[in-house]
Amino acid sequence: MRASQLEEAYSDRLTQAAQAAQQHFADQPPTRDQLLQYLISYSQRIPLGSVKPAEFARDVVKQLGNTIAVRVVRKPSGPSAAAELNQLLPGLVMDLEAELGNSFPDGDPRDAALTLARRWRQQLEPLQPSSSIVGYQDWFFQKVWPKIESEFKRSHGMDIWGYLADVWDSMRADAHQSYSHGFTDELDPQWLGRNPYR
Repeated sequence: MRASQLEEAYSDRLTQAAQAAQQHFADQPPTRDQLLQYLISYSQRIPLGSVKPAEFARDVVKQLGNTIAVRVVRKPSGPSAAAELNQLLPGLVMDLEAELGNSFPDGDPRDAALTLARRWRQQLEPLQPSSSIVGYQDWFFQKVWPKIESEFKRSHGMDIWGYLADVWDSMRADAHQSYSHGFTDELDPQWLGRNPYR
């Protein structure tokens, strides 16, 4: 396929996506994040070649121009947004600890992170810059999760995987001690294998 044909095909897909967005949000104007999320989801159902979903969504937004109303949500910016996020970090770490405990002894911290992203969306989403071209979840993992990991390491003296590994070792030692002293009739097989966090 020639370059001109590829450009025409891509232009057609942009037009189709723009029309689909206009129809989808005909009754309720979206926020910028809702519009981007919709377009990224839409892009995953069509062939785009080497074009990334976020790039496609950005191009569709450009093509839409003022033909679709975007509901503006007040967002703090710059130092103000950073300060608000820093205030939330201790609570985010405490919630993460609880979520890690709920998924122990073989849960994946990344699953806990997804739960955290959903649970804290109402507080975090307003802190996402209006200029961001990615959806909320991608922004969370790119910008917020590294700060949560740093705060966790600062407060615990080790990273999340090291923390879970130490907790697992401690619980295995307790289980073996209880078994050796006759407090339990049998040892749970989960404490016979290797530490999944090391």
